[in-house]
Amino acid sequence: MTRINSFVGRSLFSLALVIFIWAAYRSVTVAITVNEAITYNHYASKPVMEILSAPYNPANQILHTLLCRLFLHLFRVTEWSFRFPALLGLLFYFWAAFRLCRRTCKGSASALIASAVFIASPFSVGWLPVSTGCWMAAGFFLLSLEKLLVNLWIRPTESSPGVGAASLLFGLSAGFHISFIFPIVATIFIVLHFSFWGGHRVAFWTAVNRLILPYGLLFFALWAIPLLNLRAPFQTDSVFVVLIPGLTTLAIPGLVKRSEIWHVSILLAVVLVVLPWIPGVKNFIVVPNLFHAGSEAGLPKVARALRDDLRRSKVHAVQVKGSDYLIEPMNFYRRRYALGAVQPLQVSSTPGNAEYQILLPGNVDALQNSGAVRIFENRGISLFKSESH
Repeated sequence: MTRINSFVGRSLFSLALVIFIWAAYRSVTVAITVNEAITYNHYASKPVMEILSAPYNPANQILHTLLCRLFLHLFRVTEWSFRFPALLGLLFYFWAAFRLCRRTCKGSASALIASAVFIASPFSVGWLPVSTGCWMAAGFFLLSLEKLLVNLWIRPTESSPGVGAASLLFGLSAGFHISFIFPIVATIFIVLHFSFWGGHRVAFWTAVNRLILPYGLLFFALWAIPLLNLRAPFQTDSVFVVLIPGLTTLAIPGLVKRSEIWHVSILLAVVLVVLPWIPGVKNFIVVPNLFHAGSEAGLPKVARALRDDLRRSKVHAVQVKGSDYLIEPMNFYRRRYALGAVQPLQVSSTPGNAEYQILLPGNVDALQNSGAVRIFENRGISLFKSESH
């Protein structure tokens, strides 16, 4: 294992700290996205058994959803409590990436470069501050990869006790985000290939017996029921792209100690580049999300304006409708700001047929002759109130 000098250690710590503070700040200030709202409205706010047995949906990554539900139960419903599991996952990912780079790189400079690419790649940072299980999944994947490299190549033994642990870590990775089944299966096949053809027969049979079975059982326990209940074609976001820059850097000739590790790293990176083009795996490019604010960015202030108007009106039950894109986030803010008088929001199909309507600019013209008055507007989102109420 490479000894890290104090300068490299401080540099990596400072980089990770800056990114984490930035992510923590945005987790509090950035509006809930549509996908996050779907996770909360349909899964994280439901009983545990419903989470475990619901038909598969990319918005319900089981272990991540359960962790979100725990923090929402411990704290009230807010943006930061919902996103806190993702922040914990980010710290875990930083630590796992550093361990892997320290284990495989020759010197401190190489470890610094590889770790920095894992931590600060736009592919990685682009997911912040969205509540997603990809950080925990990536952390468990990298930790498992490090254990495999140590037990099968760096310090191989006949027993290789770490292989079974690596398999369980693979299972946890897939539990936090199912899209990681693709790099996991690719890694297993690559490890089996180099173990067998490289003459490591003991490593090969150890990998067969201890690497596949525990992972398969854990994956089956978590995902069998959701996948069996699947009612639509399987589809998932290719969030594993967060690994590509770091793995590619790790595989640069001269950075790693052994040819087998170089082969595993570069082949896995190439496989991950190809995987997003497979049908059913969306090619999710996250770089534009770095500083982009979606159409839902103005919803928190709109929700507070609605709350204040309801308090002045002293009404007990109202119907609110809105543009379809805003329905899921607004239903989150209905719970966030304790708008008990507001029924679950519905899509606005007929102008003026509700006490309040929350609309995007493209839907505003339909209300010109409906007798509704705009009482608030923020970042292109308008709150209208019917004159008859």
